[in-house]
Amino acid sequence: MDQDTAKRLLVEGAVLLIEDAPQGLEFGIDCHAWRVGPRFRGVKMIPPGFHYVFYSAVSTEGHAAPRISFCHVFERQEVVVKRWNPIEEDLVDEAVDAERHSRIRADLRNLDRFLGAYPYEHLRKWTSLTCHVTSRLIERIEPVNQRVCSVMQFETAPFESSRGKASSPEQEACSSEKSGECASRVSEEAKLPDLKPLPDTVLRFSTFPERNFPPGSSAAEVSRHSMDRSYVLQSMVNALHADEKLLGELQLAFIFTILGHVYESFEHWRRLVETFSTCDTAMRETPELFRDFISALHFQLRELPEDFFMDITAPNNFFAVTLQRFFAAIEEDSSSLDKALVSRAAAFKEYLAEKFEWEFEDDDAPVVVEL
Repeated sequence: MDQDTAKRLLVEGAVLLIEDAPQGLEFGIDCHAWRVGPRFRGVKMIPPGFHYVFYSAVSTEGHAAPRISFCHVFERQEVVVKRWNPIEEDLVDEAVDAERHSRIRADLRNLDRFLGAYPYEHLRKWTSLTCHVTSRLIERIEPVNQRVCSVMQFETAPFESSRGKASSPEQEACSSEKSGECASRVSEEAKLPDLKPLPDTVLRFSTFPERNFPPGSSAAEVSRHSMDRSYVLQSMVNALHADEKLLGELQLAFIFTILGHVYESFEHWRRLVETFSTCDTAMRETPELFRDFISALHFQLRELPEDFFMDITAPNNFFAVTLQRFFAAIEEDSSSLDKALVSRAAAFKEYLAEKFEWEFEDDDAPVVVEL
């Protein structure tokens, strides 16, 4: 990047100011991360739009704490200020009024040497990974406290006395058997705390329909809907706001998984991939949605760690089974499907064969070619 471009981006871009960041903090934005030094005070030249910031405290022995992250849609020339709280090991918000905003912007030349430059070499990749994410979608899905934690946070439910409480089947069995050992086990289990996720910390993804088929379906229709999940997909799409896209939710779940290290997000991403990949009817009715799905999945696969595919040939590997089913459905119905969709699916299948040395066979999951 030449000096004139850097100067222009410094003036036009947003700034994320981090006060009192401890040396060694793991800190990242979008597709890039650093171990910060003693002079680090934030990131400059941030382009407008959605960005994902993540960080972890690191002990003197070099052990990283669970990752914390947050979403933010930056405006042009915006200034966001966070301060490190050493007790909570978290970043806390600081108010930025008009006067402080002007003062920080005016002092950017002096702050410049303490600010890391936004990694523009990764901007195109980031845009490809988040092109369907909207501000409204972020507001709906992110936790109420606007913090995404890699470790779920729990609270203890109020203690409920066993007096007057219905007995569980295990307790009833123990009572009838009058087994000392069994009664002791139930007594010990009763002492365990009843943990529930803190409501303000839970990701608020879309819910899947309770049933894969519409009410009043015949036995034959239930069987068909168990194979073709177009009803599930359409139900979820219909529940979204006009400014939300289910593909955006797929992308956000992926970001929370890869960058936020949130297992619950992986489970949601997995179910969405399976749903999109088993919608024969919807592929004929809305081919543009599935063309975009292939593109989104293509860019996501490029970011997955290599060990994700180490056991791709296992019969229970969801990704292998899902993609085999997806490609087979498109090839079998290629004469009646959108030609651009068929072409994109073929190119994606070829990419997987070349990138990961997979061969998709008619009856089996993809296998790795031994060279």
